[in-house]
Amino acid sequence: MIQYKHASVAAFEGYAGSSRSGFRAEVENQRSLGQLDNLLTYFDERQAGATLSGPAATRIAKTLDSILDNLDPLPAMIADRGRLRAMLASLARTLHVGVLADCFFDPGTAACLKRATGATGPLTTLCQPTLCPNACITARHRPAWARAAEEAANLLKEKRLSQLQRSILQQNLERARTVLNGIDKDRSAPGS
Repeated sequence: MIQYKHASVAAFEGYAGSSRSGFRAEVENQRSLGQLDNLLTYFDERQAGATLSGPAATRIAKTLDSILDNLDPLPAMIADRGRLRAMLASLARTLHVGVLADCFFDPGTAACLKRATGATGPLTTLCQPTLCPNACITARHRPAWARAAEEAANLLKEKRLSQLQRSILQQNLERARTVLNGIDKDRSAPGS
């Protein structure tokens, strides 16, 4: 229920969504603050030398780097977190944190929307993090990819698999290993 956001829909678009108390607005405000906090983490990690991977990595890295350039034009100038938050606010509105990747949602390029009709937001159940131009993978996503690789490798040991099942599992294992290699390469790069 939580994975497919059914709990969120039931709680915030059902009885809580019709309340005049402002509860739903408070929840939305807290969600947007959480998005901004996540983006501040991206910024801090990028400043510390972390690299991003995934199809959206280049776009997000350029945005974070340009914000850093605008934020710190003089060597003696100390930037405050409030100014940084204001500069990251528009990018934070597009951030949707995920298990395998984070989505910097752009409806024009979202792979998940090409597979569904009528949706206006990201569809996490249809996410293709290695293919979607909105997906950004960081070291924080490594445990989920490692688990996926381990599960695929264990399932491939099963002798009763059909050739099709074996082929799909092998593709999933290769995809997970490619992502893991990218994350591990970034971690072992000089200066990391």
